[in-house]
Amino acid sequence: MQYHSLYTKEQNSMTFQVGLVGNDGLVLASDKLFQDCEGGAKSPRKARKFESGSHVTCCYSGDIMAMYAAQLIAALDWTSISRDTNSIKRSLLDCGKRAYQQREREIGMIPPYAIRKVIVAAHNSTLWLLHVSEQSAVEPCEDRVIAGDTQNTARQYVNRFAVNCESRPVLGLVRLAAFAVLMAGYENCEGVEGLDVVMIRGELPYTFTKEQIQALKDSSEKLCRDIEISLSMEVVYPTGE
Repeated sequence: MQYHSLYTKEQNSMTFQVGLVGNDGLVLASDKLFQDCEGGAKSPRKARKFESGSHVTCCYSGDIMAMYAAQLIAALDWTSISRDTNSIKRSLLDCGKRAYQQREREIGMIPPYAIRKVIVAAHNSTLWLLHVSEQSAVEPCEDRVIAGDTQNTARQYVNRFAVNCESRPVLGLVRLAAFAVLMAGYENCEGVEGLDVVMIRGELPYTFTKEQIQALKDSSEKLCRDIEISLSMEVVYPTGE
């Protein structure tokens, strides 16, 4: 099976996700648009991109293979896995390998150059990023992580305003994470749409309700209007008179 480069480009511009580490927990924010291009045809749909287990919560970007990896991670018995870095890395890498092998059995040739990532939030307040491929890789994230649309400039909001986020309460990071996802949707409305937010404080993840999501959308709209007004103010220069 042959894959046109257009499909890979479209797949890599799908989704926008943010993970932030606070001093008392984690927050994950994701859009809800999912598109599988592996079959050679676009099939966009709305989907929740979170998978939760007893000790981890994941959100995935990419195609079905990334979803498989997130499901495998959530299903792990984390009580039997040591909390040291090497043990966690080995477990996540194994899930990436198994997801690749499963999808390869289903469709044969895997589309090249597609970017598939899983943000893994452990309920002990550590954050990880799994790159899913034939040679999967994993990295710890000390303060923040962004996944999804590789060219979306909404990344600047996270990179600018999440500095030293690990020293701030997680409740003070929710609006930033949500705002970045929503702004990514303004820039790329065909690849990023909707909003889901999960916050982890202690051992249990909390999923924001529809009403809370709407409140975050409303506050983001107000912030955009305020910024527009501020940027539209005329500059006063001295005339020398």
